[in-house]
Amino acid sequence: MEQLSNKKTLIVNYSGLKIGGIEIFFVKLMRHSLDKGYRVIWLTNESQIEEAFPRDLIEDKRLEKIISGSGRRLFKRRSVTFSHDEDVTMLSCEPLHFIAGEEIRRKAKVESFFHFLILPHFTGNAYYLERYFGNGVLNRLCFKYMKKLVSIWEKEGCILAFSKQHLDAYEKNYRVTICDKNNKVLKKIEERRDIEKERIVNKSQERKNKFSIITCSRFDFPHKGYILGLIKTFAHLKGHYPELNLTIVGYGEGEKILKEEVAKLPEGVGSAINFTGALLLEELNQAFENSTLNIGVAGALLAGAKCAVPSIPVRHYSYNCEGYGFLEDARSMCLSSEEGQPIEKYILETIQMTDEEYIMHALAAYESAYESHDTDPDFVFRKSNAHSNATTTLIQAIIARVINLACWFLVRFKGAKGYE
Repeated sequence: MEQLSNKKTLIVNYSGLKIGGIEIFFVKLMRHSLDKGYRVIWLTNESQIEEAFPRDLIEDKRLEKIISGSGRRLFKRRSVTFSHDEDVTMLSCEPLHFIAGEEIRRKAKVESFFHFLILPHFTGNAYYLERYFGNGVLNRLCFKYMKKLVSIWEKEGCILAFSKQHLDAYEKNYRVTICDKNNKVLKKIEERRDIEKERIVNKSQERKNKFSIITCSRFDFPHKGYILGLIKTFAHLKGHYPELNLTIVGYGEGEKILKEEVAKLPEGVGSAINFTGALLLEELNQAFENSTLNIGVAGALLAGAKCAVPSIPVRHYSYNCEGYGFLEDARSMCLSSEEGQPIEKYILETIQMTDEEYIMHALAAYESAYESHDTDPDFVFRKSNAHSNATTTLIQAIIARVINLACWFLVRFKGAKGYE
C-alpha cells in the first residue's frame, strides 16, 4: 500500500463518543491516527466532552478538542488553524453537519482537504431532512434541495457508509445512482481478536447455573426500542429459569424509561437486570466475554460476536424484541426493520441446546462477525474527493442554515425526533 504523509490530519465532525457501533469506529480510528502521528481534531461540545468515553482517549493531550456549535447554533463554529502543507480528511455523519463542515473546508488553505459524509443509518430525520416536514410543500422543497446536494456529493466522491444497506437506502430515497458501492463501505480498523476455546467450553457447561444475556446500545427510542421488549421477555422467562440475568450496556435519553420499566418488575426479576452505563472498550469486551448470549443490532452486536458469543440480530424501530436467528444464518439482518420472531424463541433455543451446539454457535458467530473482514485502518485517508474545495455554494449554505433553524424549532417545540 502507498505510504501516507505524517502531515495527515483527521477531523471527526461527530460530537458524541459513547456506546454504539458508530462511536466504536471513531474511537478506534482516532486512536490509530494518534498512534501514527497524525493530527486528530474532534469537533464536539462541552457537555459531550464531560460525558464521552473512553476517558483515556478524551484526556489524551494529543487529541485536539474544538468546541463547535450545535442545535440552532450549528453553523456558529470556531475556526480551525492549519499549516499549508497539511493533508486533511474530515468525516461527518449528518447532512447539516457536513454542510457546516464545508465552511471549514472553504476557509482552509492547505495542501489537500477531503470531506466525507458517512451514512450511519437507513432512516431518521437527521439523515433525511425532508422527513422533518411531513408531507406538504416544505417536505417537497427540502427533498428537492437534498436531492440536488446528494447528486453533487456523489459526483464529487463525498459519500461513504458503514454498510451497503445505508447506500441503498440513500440511493432509493433520493433517486440518485450511487456508483461503486463496495468501495464506499468503511473498512475495519482492527485485526481479528484471539479467542480462548476453553472459555467457550466452560460457558457452555455453566449455562444451567448461570445464563447471562447481554445487549449493548444507545437508549434511543424507537430506533432501539427492542430493549424494552427484551426486558419484558426476560421478566417472563426469569420465573421459569432462575439462572437468567440480563446486562444492559449503554446510555441515552431513554435510560429513565428503561429503569422505570425495571422498577415495576418483582424484586427477584429487577435485581437480575444490571445497567452498566457506558464502558471502556476493554471493559465492554470483558462484559461480552462473560456473557452467554448477545442480543442487539448493527455494530454493537458484531462487537459481541467478535468475542465469540452466540449472537442474535433483532429488529430496529420496534418496541417488541424480534429476532432473525443466529448471526451466522442472519448476517444480512443486522440492519433490518422487517418483522422477526419473538426473541423468547432464540433464548430458549440457546438454553436448551447441547454443549456441542453452543460451542458451534459461538465459533460461528465469531467467524460471521469477521465475514468479508477487510481491514484497512487508513482506508479513509486513501479516499479522495474529485476536488479539494467545498462542494456547497454560499446560497446552498444559507438555505442549510434556514433548514437547521426550522429543524431545531420542530425538535424543541413540536416534539420532532432527529433519529426516528
